[in-house]
Amino acid sequence: MEKTSMTRKRVLRNLLLMTLLLVSFVYVGLGKESMIEDFPVPLYANYIDDGNPKDMKYSTTGIFYSLTLRLNGWKEDYHEGELKAFNKNNRQVIVIQPTGKNTLYLYENEK
Repeated sequence: MEKTSMTRKRVLRNLLLMTLLLVSFVYVGLGKESMIEDFPVPLYANYIDDGNPKDMKYSTTGIFYSLTLRLNGWKEDYHEGELKAFNKNNRQVIVIQPTGKNTLYLYENEK
């Protein structure tokens, strides 16, 4: 009787841990569409309109942003300091995340 109770507790604990892991991965993969078509920004990012339509600036606190991009099919082409370039379907988007600021700048390269 005691072995069955321990096994049941262990199964429930493992099931709970697997559920938490699954929810974590789903949450990390969440993003919302930016002003650049099919390019996600972190879920809680806010667009900052500075009057320049080519300047796509977001306030953000996304910690797993690179992972979110990979999960959405964007591959990192290169990075240099605060600048990263991502590619998908012959499109390139430049992402600049200044150190110490909760800001994200996006620019789409014309190919």
